[in-house]
Amino acid sequence: MRLPRAAQLEDWLADVAKRAGDRANRILARKGAGRTVQRGAYGSPTVYADQLAEKVIIDELPNAPIPLHLFSEEIGHVRTPGADWTLIADPIDGTRNAVRRVPFYCVSLAVGRRSLRDIELGLVRSSVTRDLWVAHKGKGAWRNGKRIRVRKFDPKEVIIAAALDYERQVPIKWHPYVHFRDMGSAALELCLVADGGIDLFLSTKHYLRIVDIAGAALCVTEAGGHLLDLQKKRLNARYDLKERISMYAVGDRRTLQVIR
Repeated sequence: MRLPRAAQLEDWLADVAKRAGDRANRILARKGAGRTVQRGAYGSPTVYADQLAEKVIIDELPNAPIPLHLFSEEIGHVRTPGADWTLIADPIDGTRNAVRRVPFYCVSLAVGRRSLRDIELGLVRSSVTRDLWVAHKGKGAWRNGKRIRVRKFDPKEVIIAAALDYERQVPIKWHPYVHFRDMGSAALELCLVADGGIDLFLSTKHYLRIVDIAGAALCVTEAGGHLLDLQKKRLNARYDLKERISMYAVGDRRTLQVIR
């Protein structure tokens, strides 16, 4: 089943992402934006800014061009009668950055049915720079309306975005041409893989959830990249906040040469 009214959904998602990001930015400018106000659907802390940004998405759900269930980081599942599709939402990906005023966080949205592999539309909007990444399954990926592709492997320079579990042995061949970044927003880091700014995203921490990567995952694959688990097999994940993900997102598979 292909996603109906995809163009209208893209416009609606872009508007929702803008509204949620703007709401978060207004709240983050106030004292207490980072205080924990509750526990999320599976026990992780929800800060005040997360809660209010998510409320924008919940309030806008009835205005979607087609009926949509909601699967969001804080509230979990919200069922909509008659819906065949689900909106997967992370109202602030990079909450710690946002609260600490590190300007690298975003709104991540995607529409799919059951798992990471069947997502049909992904959208990520930087809440700081307002850059917008969009992907439609089978049709390509764009940044601010311009078609994007992953970067070809260059053995003289490799940039890796990494969320590392330092208690594990890091499986990297350490060389002067391999440069590391740990930026704190998986969705934005995946988008940078998609448009060639980063060669490889590596998370050895077993903590990512589908809401963190759903919007950007399709951008990577539609731009010619690959999503892999740590065994270098094709990645998948269910709509389940209990499920945790370790992963690679790579533009050119030859970049994996830098991994042992």
